[in-house]
Amino acid sequence: MSEISRKTLRLVKSPSRKTRERGFGEDSSRHIDEKELELKVARYGVGFDVHKHTIVTCIQAQLQNATTVEIANHTFSNSPNGLQELVSFLRKYTPVSHYLMECTGVYHLPLVYILRETFPEEAKKIVPMNPLMVHWRIAELGVKHDKADARDIALLSFYDALLRPSYIGSPHFYNVRDTIRSYHKIQTQLTRLKNRITRRLDSVNQKFPFEFSSEWSIELLDSYFSQTWSLEDAFNGLIKVKKEEGRSIKVLQKHQKELIGVGMIVLPDELRFLLQLDFARFLNEDVAASMLIREAEKQILNDQDLQLFYQQLLDIPGIGSSTAITVLLELGDFHRFSRWQSLVKYCGVIPTVNKSGNSGSKGHVNRFTNKFIRSALSQAASSIVNRCDRSHDLGEFAYRQRRVRKLPYKKVLMKVAQKLARIIYSVLVDGVQYNAHHETMIKRKKLRDNRLQKKHTLLETPKVRALKRNIQKFLISNYEYMNSTSRYHLISGCKRIIRKASSMEGETP
Repeated sequence: MSEISRKTLRLVKSPSRKTRERGFGEDSSRHIDEKELELKVARYGVGFDVHKHTIVTCIQAQLQNATTVEIANHTFSNSPNGLQELVSFLRKYTPVSHYLMECTGVYHLPLVYILRETFPEEAKKIVPMNPLMVHWRIAELGVKHDKADARDIALLSFYDALLRPSYIGSPHFYNVRDTIRSYHKIQTQLTRLKNRITRRLDSVNQKFPFEFSSEWSIELLDSYFSQTWSLEDAFNGLIKVKKEEGRSIKVLQKHQKELIGVGMIVLPDELRFLLQLDFARFLNEDVAASMLIREAEKQILNDQDLQLFYQQLLDIPGIGSSTAITVLLELGDFHRFSRWQSLVKYCGVIPTVNKSGNSGSKGHVNRFTNKFIRSALSQAASSIVNRCDRSHDLGEFAYRQRRVRKLPYKKVLMKVAQKLARIIYSVLVDGVQYNAHHETMIKRKKLRDNRLQKKHTLLETPKVRALKRNIQKFLISNYEYMNSTSRYHLISGCKRIIRKASSMEGETP
């Protein structure tokens, strides 16, 4: 279509004041006279308002004098036949600025795939966009219906600098990703069921510390809920069954003293019925979660590249199998992140920043991010913060934030999670081999260089050697008065004394 027909041309109303303030300009859509009808179209903009059953399509034309006019506005069925009609309708409109749409659940995926298949040379112009980012740019006061949304999206397609395409993977990617997401949802349900069972036991003052992750505890709960007897009878019955089967009862004997005070409690019949239902649901959900995580790992191991990245992520402290699988399957094509800041923001482990002039403040973490990665990295960071294992760089970093700087727990959690995200970016995108002691080695090298520059030697001074001999003599002569705790604190304190003496003398620690 080289020229605009008088019959098909419909004028677009002038934008509201709010639209002009958002950057669309006063002359973007205005009344045109007959001379402008003869101008040729420079390019077209296509906007889609995608729903479950329908796709509202609007075609906007940008003339050579930058005037935009509406050419067509049609509604197609969101079905295989409707998508074929839609692409046939779009073939006559060339050249196209962008095919712009909102990411509406999963309903936009068939449209993206058929557009990529029909127009492979214009794949970069097919832009599915975050709905929040779209509406921040096209919101018009008092106008909200499907045709208006499609028209405004088509108008937005001409503004290249405002478009931020979202990642669209293959159908196989979404199927595998749904596997790990189903696993996390079941894990949430398992936690709710465990809390519900514990709360109902507490209602009858049954405070025995059941461990839902242990096999003996599962067997004890099954025996306790299945018959009308006390916990002590169920416990003794389980010991008897294990002895008859030749299985070990050492674990049960360790917990036998915990029956004191709660062993004689018998559950009421109506409460036992509810507990049986919850316990059966718990066992079924636990089996389903195990099957899902195994299937997700199987899909990763079938891909050689993902298998290599999977093993590299497991070398990072705090990251286990479920966290590594979640990161790989949720990121998809991680090479699309050009900077580590982009990946950290996508993971949602960095606070929002509000800045005006010379003043600025940090808010809460951004909730409009990938919640599955954020949850996985937060759990990995919590294991590092709670252990404070200073044998590697991440543990040392967590120790400094929590014990030295005395920061709040949640703030330390986000700092460690952000550091984990940066390490993940270096491993996946930059191809860096992770070294748990890299920062410590850099620090020691810097100290050695400073020592050589100032003292021209790395040898210990006679004063430091004498101090070490005196400490060694003290520890040997008083060894019989020390237990494991006092020995640990004494040795730690002596190491700090030696480090301080070395620094005062210009030594390396």
